[in-house]
Amino acid sequence: MKKFYNLSEPEPEPEPEPEPEPEPEPEQKPKLNLNLKPERHCGL
Repeated sequence: MKKFYNLSEPEPEPEPEPEPEPEPEPEQKPKLNLNLKPERHCGL
């Protein structure tokens, strides 16, 4: 529905925002621990 409005008024292209550096996520997530410690997986 909004497309009709865009045709009459050209929207200014949004400037690409600089991607923020990936902050180190806490080790509370078990999935991350498995990826960070592949040795555990090999132990099985």
